[in-house]
Amino acid sequence: MEMLTLSNTKINMLNTLAVLKRLWMIRRRYPASYWIKALGPLMTYLPFAFLTSYLSRVNHAEISTEVQLYIFTGVVVFSVITNNLSDIGFSILQEKQMGTLSLNFMVSSSLHPLMNGALLYSMIFQLINIGLFSFLGFFFFQGHINIDFSHLTLSLILLFFFSSQLSFLYSYFLLHAKERGTVHRILTGGLIPMMCGMTFSVHLFPQEIYFISQMIPMTHLLDIVRYSLIESDISEAQYWCKIIYLLICILVLRIGNHKLYKIMIRKVMRNGDWEKI
Repeated sequence: MEMLTLSNTKINMLNTLAVLKRLWMIRRRYPASYWIKALGPLMTYLPFAFLTSYLSRVNHAEISTEVQLYIFTGVVVFSVITNNLSDIGFSILQEKQMGTLSLNFMVSSSLHPLMNGALLYSMIFQLINIGLFSFLGFFFFQGHINIDFSHLTLSLILLFFFSSQLSFLYSYFLLHAKERGTVHRILTGGLIPMMCGMTFSVHLFPQEIYFISQMIPMTHLLDIVRYSLIESDISEAQYWCKIIYLLICILVLRIGNHKLYKIMIRKVMRNGDWEKI
């Protein structure tokens, strides 16, 4: 039994690496798609940068570099989340649309290698993107960044764990949903990022909207990343409270993903085909 378990583990690892290699080959064939996605955060940030600079000149007010850095970090954090959603979610959806989802399941008796391969692929490119924008951040905001590496490491780990679990949940939704565009726009468009404080502090919201924003995990992700990089309006105690809240959210997402996966397996066993779920 132990040898069989080890063999299954090795098979799953090989299938995960095969998925990673396939996605890598696709990206090599279409290099422009990588640069479009890699430069996405910069293209999102620049309009805000120009707008704040323009408003400062019109109103004869000085927009501090800290405000620009505040927006820059928010854009980069949300780019990690949205890129994970698209990389993992649409990799699963593409397999379903091509009719190869059942084949992936038959090879591994699980969808985990497919999802883990897409996750590994996405994480590699997100780390490259974070490195690229860290370099740009140091270049533009060198005198205003105060990095706490221990806090930043913990914040990035939580960011990747949360975004991966959210992406798995989103993948299960894509397999079921008939109309997918609306939910994707809500998650990655202007509403959720704005409510989470991507471009300005949630403390500027009315009390009702502020309360809602505090229930969204991405608000706290932004807060802990900013706390690690710049002068923040949260205390050390609030930082650790946000860490605990995010750990609870990740655990809830993990349990929810496990339950949904079991439900899908039962549907597949009943219908006999992944494409019919």
